[in-house]
Amino acid sequence: MANGIKRVSIKNKAIVFHLYHPRVYGQEGVQHNYQLLAKKKDLHHIRCLHGIRDLESMD
Repeated sequence: MANGIKRVSIKNKAIVFHLYHPRVYGQEGVQHNYQLLAKKKDLHHIRCLHGIRDLESMD
């Protein structure tokens, strides 16, 4: 959204596959992740510090 891309819901419009895996975190971890996301949004951080560009330079 920060780059002008519109978010569109695909609910009931696309096939989604999800592999089952046991939950390795509790509600406390979920809340922590939501807090991190809110902080990044407030600070307008829109890129990963070690993202795809780093992978490209490793070739």
